[in-house]
Amino acid sequence: MFTSLKRAAVFLLGAYTIVAQVTFVREFLVVFLGNELCLGIIFSSWFMGIALGAAVSARRARGAVAGERAFLSLAITLALISPFVLIVIRLIRSLLSVPPGEYIPFARLLISTWFLIIPFSFFIGLAFPFACLLRIGERGVRNVGRVYVLESLGSIAGGALFSFALVGRVSTVHILCGGSAALCLVLFLLSWEPPRRLSARLVTGIPCAAFFMILVTGAAGKIDALTIGARWRSLNPGLPLVASVESRYENIAVGERAGQYDLFGSGQYYFSFPDPYGYAAVTHVIMSEHPDPRRVLLIGGGVGGMIPELAKYRLELVRYVELDPAIITVTEKFLSPAEARMLHSPPVEAYYGDGRRFVKQTEERFDIVVVNVPDPSTAMLNRFYTREFYEEAKRILAPGGILAARLNVPSDYYGEEVGNYAGSVYRTLKSVFPDVRVTPTEEMLFFAASESGIISSDLSVLQKRWAERGIVTDYFGPNHFLAWWLPERVEFTRKALETYGKRILNTDMKPVTYYFNLILWARYSGSAIAHILSRIENAGPVWYLGLLLVLFVSRLFYIFLSGTGRGRTLYPPPSKGEGKGGGVIPCAYSQKSGKNHIFLSGAGRERASAFHALLAIAAMGFTAMALEIILIFAFQNIYGYVYQMMGLIVALFMAGLATGGFIANTLVRNVSRRWPLWLGFLECALALYLLVIPLIVARVGSASGHTEYLFMALIMITGFITGAGFPISNQIYTQHVSDIGSAAARVNGFDQFGACAGSILTGVIFVPLLGIPATCLFLLTLNGLCGILLLIDPASR
Repeated sequence: MFTSLKRAAVFLLGAYTIVAQVTFVREFLVVFLGNELCLGIIFSSWFMGIALGAAVSARRARGAVAGERAFLSLAITLALISPFVLIVIRLIRSLLSVPPGEYIPFARLLISTWFLIIPFSFFIGLAFPFACLLRIGERGVRNVGRVYVLESLGSIAGGALFSFALVGRVSTVHILCGGSAALCLVLFLLSWEPPRRLSARLVTGIPCAAFFMILVTGAAGKIDALTIGARWRSLNPGLPLVASVESRYENIAVGERAGQYDLFGSGQYYFSFPDPYGYAAVTHVIMSEHPDPRRVLLIGGGVGGMIPELAKYRLELVRYVELDPAIITVTEKFLSPAEARMLHSPPVEAYYGDGRRFVKQTEERFDIVVVNVPDPSTAMLNRFYTREFYEEAKRILAPGGILAARLNVPSDYYGEEVGNYAGSVYRTLKSVFPDVRVTPTEEMLFFAASESGIISSDLSVLQKRWAERGIVTDYFGPNHFLAWWLPERVEFTRKALETYGKRILNTDMKPVTYYFNLILWARYSGSAIAHILSRIENAGPVWYLGLLLVLFVSRLFYIFLSGTGRGRTLYPPPSKGEGKGGGVIPCAYSQKSGKNHIFLSGAGRERASAFHALLAIAAMGFTAMALEIILIFAFQNIYGYVYQMMGLIVALFMAGLATGGFIANTLVRNVSRRWPLWLGFLECALALYLLVIPLIVARVGSASGHTEYLFMALIMITGFITGAGFPISNQIYTQHVSDIGSAAARVNGFDQFGACAGSILTGVIFVPLLGIPATCLFLLTLNGLCGILLLIDPASR
């Protein structure tokens, strides 16, 4: 019975920690205004804490023969910490005194994430070696593999449960308190294992009862409401919150002041309504760019007021595409009955789904495609500003059709940052459409057409089109065109965008506009990271590939000098200068070469193999998280709803880890030699996999149909290959350090340290700055070089 409870405790701990991780990610996305930059920082903090915990437990677990008491204490600590971490995340903007609407400066973002995430994940790393010492049916090093697989299986279950059952249905506080209560209950039952200790039962029983009381009395709901209110006030002080909903895709919040409502998604401002003057101007300027519009595709923002203005035209169809149905459900409550009816009355036809996916798959044709989404400050939004999207939009334009997009930039100054940002959009549009016009306003409108003579900045042409349509409105007239198309300003803006728009195009594989928005965010928030990123960009590939090659050559040089990589046979038998106990042999004579050679004995070779194993597992941890972030980023580019699928993505990754770990653990059990050779082959397989990842992602991005399944397979394969490395690395290292707990902690620490570095470098630098292909090239080089070191290791022969 108690063996089963121990297995259940390890399984449940894996499930609970992954649910906590995904919950923290979603909450951080809100307070960081939806910017996926925080993903790399969160993941790196998570793995840094685990690595530090593993480093500490390497000493604490050394010589221990059982881990029940320590495991109980650490698991209870995790259950108690997570609700407090959630509360502080929601209060973090107030605690840091960040002004409303501003991004948190990078340094404070990094420090605050460390402060919140590292203490929690530290106890995860601390608990793992003691979990490996639980008696759950295996002995020795194979028990480590069993615990690794059990924890991974729990992570799979937790991620799937969160994605398909909890998110959008259960409040965040209820999720964490319910998970804490379940974990504490299993630990309480486990505390009755002989020898029974009253202290263990009190430590587990009191928190268990407390969490159940919080759930039963309704305190969880009150805590949730209070902390959501506090988070809202830090984002929008003085604006009363009237609705907050956790949908499957995002957090949706609505504030109200003097009869006007502001809608926010994941903390980022979306639009205001009703705003008849603002939307009238934008709508009529857009519609006047086409000589005779009949069919309009509106991607996003229709609820804000554009649809009532479009209703004044004699249109055959307004296809309104909105990703999240909850946006319409929430906002309809605050619309007038007439406005609410317009959303569901001809010519308006609503489609709930991703706008880009609709554009890719539809066979309909439109006279005007309006991309009414926020600025490309996140990966999800940047995908509506890439060359691939513009090509997809061009395909669905009717003859003489036009595309309209928006961008908020200062209109009176074009420095390097602003110029590169707006210029990248202009240049990308020009690469697809021969005719592009831009309004010289603070809210830039970009118009693009495949044929000349359609779009125009000529005031007389626009005023004539307006007069022919006979639109009657109090909010717009023919004289308003001058504010949007002042000739001198039009020419100034065109020259500025062409000057700064000569850089590389914004694409799905290399999102430079997202990167330029990141630079702007850093400048506006006073962060020094903008200067650092610019220096890295100017350095080119030398800084990352050259560094790897220098380290690799240095290691080979050390091996050559120390004699670690030399053969095992001495000719003739060693002289009396040989040391005892496995030291250096200074004067072994070789009959083949006629020279003295330096050899390391068995212990020296074991140390070298152990070091190479730690390097390999660190490289695999780095690659695992880098690839997960790359695939999350690519998934967001292609499908646009990673917020909903985060739990499933993590679960599938952990499923791959568990499967790879299980198979490798079986291999460890049945094969007794040449572990570095197996690990080297695994590293080379990972390098080959990295070679094809950019090609697969590019093909999936251009394909139609339900290609998400292929993406999920890529995530599982990534987990499988990297997960298989852990038991083999642990087996190699155990040959050098016989203590099971200490070896497991050391290998786990290097794994998590690599994952920490991979998360922050990939999320903050590699993907935004280098793009997916160059990032995969770096990872390929890293793992290929580690594979070479393992294949030339003496123990591989």
